[in-house]
Amino acid sequence: MSDKPSCVSWVRNGFCNNMAYTLAMRQVSCGIACGLCTSGGQPISPGVCAADANAKCAKWAANGFCTNAAYSEQTRQAYCCKTCALAPLKPTPAPSGSQSTMA
Repeated sequence: MSDKPSCVSWVRNGFCNNMAYTLAMRQVSCGIACGLCTSGGQPISPGVCAADANAKCAKWAANGFCTNAAYSEQTRQAYCCKTCALAPLKPTPAPSGSQSTMA
């Protein structure tokens, strides 16, 4: 299976992480570009990383992509799963003034 010709623009517009489309739909349409399939077009099981989907991941990681909370974990994994697996995710801090009560 190969990616559709429109994948370049679809990926740029967020298709890989758009939950309006099922995983199967994303794999069939742009699985290779989204990092959801191997370069041979075989679907990758969720949570398994075969390779980064973008050749610039090392540069992005050096600029903080893998630890930047502005990007969701899904986004980091969709584009740079191999590279970002080496960098721990930053925990999300609790909002100021929030309190937890235990009964």
